[in-house]
Amino acid sequence: PRSKTRGLLLSLEATGESAARAAARVGETLEREIGAADRRTLWASLATEELLTVTADINRGRRVRVELSLDFPDEDTVRLIFRDDGRIFDFAAAASDVNSLSAFVLTRLSCRSEQHSLTATGNNRSQLLFLKDMKNGTRNN
Repeated sequence: PRSKTRGLLLSLEATGESAARAAARVGETLEREIGAADRRTLWASLATEELLTVTADINRGRRVRVELSLDFPDEDTVRLIFRDDGRIFDFAAAASDVNSLSAFVLTRLSCRSEQHSLTATGNNRSQLLFLKDMKNGTRNN
């Protein structure tokens, strides 16, 4: 059954351990809201873990705060917004530099979502939209 408040907001430090915990929380929220069998549940959970892992790797030796929000702009869309105060970089560019498993996974996930990056006020902000009817980064209309 759907909860009255749909979505999730997390504030955490970017570490390998927090990546796994945050991915589990995203997965639990999506299982409750749209079901475990919906492929967007897997994609958003995996994206959460890999975004946090890449952020921790890029900022190795620095303490980086991350805010992650998950919501549903409409019935067919899962939106994941990721903000951090670490080193300024573009996740799309990081994903294209395939030198780690996390970067490879982000590259593959970018084919399954609409991705938007914005650097503003000294923070990184990335948004991934996982659409029910999306294949290979394009909407099926």
